[in-house]
Order: sequence, then C-alpha cells, then structure tokens
Amino acid sequence: MTGTSSAVEQARELLEAEDYDAAIELLTSRGVSSAEMMYALADAYFLKFALAPTEDEARLACRTAMKLYLMCYEECSDPRMACLRWVQCARMFDDERELIRAKEAGLEHKGGVIFILYHYILKRQRLMRDWGWHELQGELEAVKRECDDLLEEAFQMDPDDPNVLIYKASSLTRKRKWKEAYELQLRGINRLSNEARTHPRFPHVLACAALLALIVGEDMETYLEWARELDAEDEWVTLAEEVKQCKRQAGVKRAKELLSGERVQQESMDSWLADDGAELDEVGQKGKTKREPDRKKSSYTSDIIEQMTPEM
Repeated sequence: MTGTSSAVEQARELLEAEDYDAAIELLTSRGVSSAEMMYALADAYFLKFALAPTEDEARLACRTAMKLYLMCYEECSDPRMACLRWVQCARMFDDERELIRAKEAGLEHKGGVIFILYHYILKRQRLMRDWGWHELQGELEAVKRECDDLLEEAFQMDPDDPNVLIYKASSLTRKRKWKEAYELQLRGINRLSNEARTHPRFPHVLACAALLALIVGEDMETYLEWARELDAEDEWVTLAEEVKQCKRQAGVKRAKELLSGERVQQESMDSWLADDGAELDEVGQKGKTKREPDRKKSSYTSDIIEQMTPEM
C-alpha cells in the first residue's frame, strides 16, 4: 500500500469515527499530493461544516470543501459524487453561479436529474425569501419562469423520477391544476422506495395527496390514514384532518387555499428530496443513513452522506 493510499484509508477511518479535525490534520500533514487525498480532505471539511461551533467556521469549512471538490472531481474515484457535494455546498452558500458550474460538471459525468433539482431548490428558496419585496416583483416573475423551466428540464430528462414527480405536482398545485397535480403526486408516491418513505417529510407528501384527492373528488382517507400512522402530529397531517372535518364545499375551498398558497407550499414540499436526493450522502464505503437536517448533527457513513437539508 502506498503512502498516499494509506493516508486516505486512515482519513476515511477517522471520518467514520466522526473525528473530522483529525482527518484534516492527517491529510494536510502528509501533503495533499493526489486527487484521492483531496477528495477525502474535501469530505472532511464537508462533514466538519455540520458541527462547526460558529457560523463563520461553518461557512469557511463549506467554502473550503467546495474549492477542493472543484479541484479533484475529474480525477477522484467518484466524480459524480464529488460534483453532487460541490452542488450541495453551493446551495448552502446560496451561490447560484458556483452551483451552475457544479451542475454542469455533474451532468457531464452522468449525474442525473438530481443536479437540476438542486438548482430548482435554490431558485425556489430564493423566490420565497424575496417574495414580499414589492420592488422586486418584476425580477421575481422572471425567477418563477426560470423555476418552471428548470422543473420542465428535469421532467423531460426523467419523467419517472419520484422527486421530479412530487416537485412537478407541487408546482401544478400553485397553478391550481388539481387533476394533473393529483396524478403526478400519486405517481411520485408509488415510485418512492421504502427507504424514502421513512423520510421525516413524507407525511407532508401524503397529506398533500389527501387534500388533492378531496379536491378532485377521490377518497382522501387512504392517504390521510397512512400519514396519520407515520406522524399524527405533523403540521400538514393536522391541517388535512381539520379540512376533513369541514363540509365538502368548505373543505375543498380550504384545501385549495392551502395547496395554492405560496408561503404554505414552500413550507411543505419545496425542499423535499428523497433517496438519491437526500441532502448529505455517500462518502465512501457502505453505511447507514442519518436524517438530521440541521448542523447540530451529522454522521459520516462511508457510503451515505447526502442528507443535510430535506425540509420538503
């Protein structure tokens, strides 16, 4: 085993033990002389971001990781994953220019629709953040069109991807296209893996499906019961329960208000990602999944690291 491969292996073991500073010290002391060492160092900074005690330290760790992924992705052992983490760093920084750069690199390495979805999420979150600024309304309308274009691009690339279907359904509800939204929502739910259905925001998806079912004249109880079993105290499950208690006409009106409202919809599905889309994933070998969206917790799992923000 060469010195370089030995250092990488030792660093990966330290990441597995969640000793990110030690991994960084090990790699930097040996001199980062290969793409694989740079890749491991980037992962260490990426994970350190989640535990940094201050915002400034977190931003520095994230920025450092982003630069390292840029430098190593073409020659490292997993270019697609390096590009995906590069995209995630750019999204955390709200840096669209860098995200586009990472997205294009990822697509060149057969990265798939997830790269377009991250761009869509950044756009949607920026749109929601600035929505109340009336002087920006002209710009925001342009951003809305860009969001639609990105979602359509993702849909054309992979019309069977469950994340794409759920995002597309969410977009259609804002346009009050209830029947189409209902059909896509169900297709998305049916295509989600069992693992994705353990996602903490999955009850939101089911609650929205229940509300759409009510609007189009289908039985909402099937989806509401499923959501209730998963998390009866979830905010959207509670809202759907309240709608169910209304008389039909009033219930349909309330369901439409909930699903078409920009603020509420942003809270429900606009950061949802499941499966390959879960936000902090895959750093090397096989391991478990940790679903902690905040920076207070993070777990290195040799194969899974994509989870750092599903807010749906």
